[in-house]
Amino acid sequence: MPSVIANIIVQDPPASPYWLAAPLPKVAKLLGVSERTARYLARSGELPTFRVGRSLFVRRTDALNFLDRRFTANRRSEPQRALPGPADRQHAG
Repeated sequence: MPSVIANIIVQDPPASPYWLAAPLPKVAKLLGVSERTARYLARSGELPTFRVGRSLFVRRTDALNFLDRRFTANRRSEPQRALPGPADRQHAG
């Protein structure tokens, strides 16, 4: 018999923009990582989870915050490329 909490959890998050939480395997697909990586992120605390019975779930806000942190971290780590100048051009001789 499903619990009251499980009744408010949308089972197919991509179909609804209003999902509150989803099982960890479905969130892994949404994040574009393997289920094993998602479990590692959950254990390390990077991706907050909660448990309903034996299943791990991720809140929508936590998944979106994780994506935001990853995106901004990647943007900051990308090297800034300078526009090519006259010294960068190779002259054919």
